[in-house]
Amino acid sequence: MLALLTEIHEYFAEHGGNYSIFRSLYPRNAIYIIQNYVKAVPEDVQVRVYAVGGDGILYDCINGVAGLRNCEIAAMPFGNTNDFVLAFGNGHDDLFRSVKKQVEAETVPTDVIKLDGQYAINFIAAGIEAECVFYLENLRRWLEGNLRLPSFIYPLMFMLGALVALFRRDVRDQYYQVELDDGRIVSGRGLGLNIGNGPVHGGNKASQLIAMPNDGELNLIFLKNNGIIGGLIRADGYTRGAAYKGSPHYITTKLRTAHIWSNRHLIINMDGESYIAREAFVEILPNFVNVVAPDGLTYCKRMI
Repeated sequence: MLALLTEIHEYFAEHGGNYSIFRSLYPRNAIYIIQNYVKAVPEDVQVRVYAVGGDGILYDCINGVAGLRNCEIAAMPFGNTNDFVLAFGNGHDDLFRSVKKQVEAETVPTDVIKLDGQYAINFIAAGIEAECVFYLENLRRWLEGNLRLPSFIYPLMFMLGALVALFRRDVRDQYYQVELDDGRIVSGRGLGLNIGNGPVHGGNKASQLIAMPNDGELNLIFLKNNGIIGGLIRADGYTRGAAYKGSPHYITTKLRTAHIWSNRHLIINMDGESYIAREAFVEILPNFVNVVAPDGLTYCKRMI
């Protein structure tokens, strides 16, 4: 990170321009930092917010710029999971980590998911995915408070959490009802659901192959309950886009709004952040935020 700070200082020393550097001290702290900063800036001055880290700080920055017309956002992937930038394709991390490329690039209009006053740019999940992240996040924070964890540990922790959640019958047999904007209802007992705005989530899991963050639509995957063995067998396929490859074990559809209800509390995961609710209202906000696209990159659809 010291090298990045040096690069920032050197770039602006050479090219000029105003900049400020802030450190987010805890989850959601960046929201208040951004909003307080922008209040002091004239409305006709464009502010570009650089989210340096992973999908967690990007989530906070998206919520920080929400509703601010003079704000743009740039994702600089230095975190444990950097899934959103993969919507531009693979192999572009160096472009997104370059201060020069990010400062000088144009932006692309990007859709955002809104859920009960919160905003996500990549995905929302409920069920086994969300349950395992919720409980493992508490474990991760405890471990990081006592140990320094290598990056390869995080995917292993996710798999362990998914396995634990799969063996819980109340999670495996949870009932969901999803009422869509056109009046259709997707319902039943299942392993969970995923609503995607981008194609990749959860640490390079490409389950939402057809999702595009600029098409004005969201993509729903409902995972049918195939039992413990079925869930174990199909876990890998799910992370590789099996839902869009003709598998009968999923229900898929596009949507613009959705009202989600369940017979028990919902643990909802939004871009890696967890919330608890009994029901939720989800909607797509087309072209809600302008995202920096270095070197003229565009969002690209994954191959099915």
